[in-house]
Formats: sequence, structure tokens, C-alpha cells
Amino acid sequence: MNNIFAKCKNITEKKKLLKQLSAQAKKQIKSIKDDLMSSNEDFALPSVNQILISYYQDKDNKTFKSFFKWKKQGKKIKSGSKGYCVWGKPRKVTKKDESSEKKNSSFDFFPIAYVFSNAQVE
Repeated sequence: MNNIFAKCKNITEKKKLLKQLSAQAKKQIKSIKDDLMSSNEDFALPSVNQILISYYQDKDNKTFKSFFKWKKQGKKIKSGSKGYCVWGKPRKVTKKDESSEKKNSSFDFFPIAYVFSNAQVE
């Protein structure tokens, strides 16, 4: 599969596409969960990111890692390579809400993170 995020013009388009793919992944996880519930067996469910990476895999792109994990292995990302989008670790964000009596509201924010395939390193 070609990197479907390479044709996105900006981060907003990437986020929109990632949300669409994540919705499909959540449906797939729900289906797996429903199947496991009927079998009475105990299995770990895949994460949304694991499902996303399975969408990106093909005969050339088999292993996906972050920039820093590839660098730690002594690999270099090929010039011009575009990362595949996944969800980053959630971050706690505190937002001041001046319009209400609540001083602060906090929520989890999931940033976009990028991974690169084995075909993108040298």
C-alpha cells in the first residue's frame, strides 16, 4: 500500500483521514470482541494503532517503528520519506474556562505520531 497520508496537504487532512481509519479499526475491534465473547476464551484485544499498522502493511512495508526507534537501531530514514500516522500517547491537557465557574477543565489529548516502515530506512 502506498502511504495514503503522503497526499494529504496539511495536518488537518491527516487527522481527518486518521479518524476515519480509526473508526474502521474500532468496528473491527468490536467485531473481534463480540467473537471472543461467544467463544468464552480470554484473549487480548488489539489496539487501534495495531489495527492501523495492519492496514499499512504490505509485501514491502512489514515493520513499523518511530524515527527514534529506527535511529536507535542504527538506521536512517530515507530522504523525502513521509511517515504513516498513528495516535500518540495521550497527554493530559488543562484548559482554562473563563466563561463558566469552573476554573480549569482537563481532558486527554491524543496527538498524531508518525511511524516509518522497513522500506523507508537504509
